[in-house]
Amino acid sequence: AIKCCEAAMVWDKENVQAYVVKAESLIAQNKSDEARAMMEDAIEKSISKPELWIECGKVFSRMEMWQDAQKCFNRATDINRDNVEGWYLEANALQRLGQFRDAILVYNQSVSVDPQNVDAWLGRSQTLDELRLYSEAEKSYSKVLDLDPTNKEALLKKGMMLLLLRRNE
Repeated sequence: AIKCCEAAMVWDKENVQAYVVKAESLIAQNKSDEARAMMEDAIEKSISKPELWIECGKVFSRMEMWQDAQKCFNRATDINRDNVEGWYLEANALQRLGQFRDAILVYNQSVSVDPQNVDAWLGRSQTLDELRLYSEAEKSYSKVLDLDPTNKEALLKKGMMLLLLRRNE
């Protein structure tokens, strides 16, 4: 797999799938350091495809390298400001880094690009909950339920927020 990817990259230096498959193959062989170096090499080449930045970020996320992942997702949204997936994944990475206030700003950007994105609303809600902004979290969980009335997590969490806000009825 690695040899095939390397051959593909000779012909097309911006072949997103070649980088991803090679990185995944290296990770499967417990060669995370090599996977990281390969992804950093792709990044250094300043590849202009937002898809590559998203995939690089996903590889870093799988290795729990959240700061590197966040930078990749941020680069994807710099290239394409309407990249909903990039905004959402960057917010998730920021959340994992404990940068909750920054994560909220990025989740807000994600839902402004796609107001129907249930996952982004849910992530936003969870982050508000993490910040103990229960009233805002409750409203955000309500938005999740407007979009997906059967979302069990949002139902439970909204109930918890209402309990914390002493709105027991």
